[in-house]
Amino acid sequence: MAESFNEDDKQFNALFNVIPYTKETDDLGIYSEANSDNVSFKVYGINEDNKTQNLLRDSKHNLLDGLFENKKNIIINETLAKRLKLKVGDEINFDYINEKLMKNGEFIKTDS
Repeated sequence: MAESFNEDDKQFNALFNVIPYTKETDDLGIYSEANSDNVSFKVYGINEDNKTQNLLRDSKHNLLDGLFENKKNIIINETLAKRLKLKVGDEINFDYINEKLMKNGEFIKTDS
């Protein structure tokens, strides 16, 4: 790092608790913890134009192809589906996710 700092043609960054973001190559997303039927799990969200995520069921089926056809579509892995007794097409209600998306008692607008 010291060498890069002392040379004009080298890149130099010193960051503390910061994750660098480049719009052209990186994606933004959301993360929250949720609870349904007393089962806790993590929820991750991505934008439709993401550049870094692949969600493959197998080598021939990319789950992203149908994910954004409907705003209510989500992908749940098999382990969580079994724990919540869900099958394709079922609806799921989250208890905790809404609390994570509130600030000062007001819901944060999440659609851009």
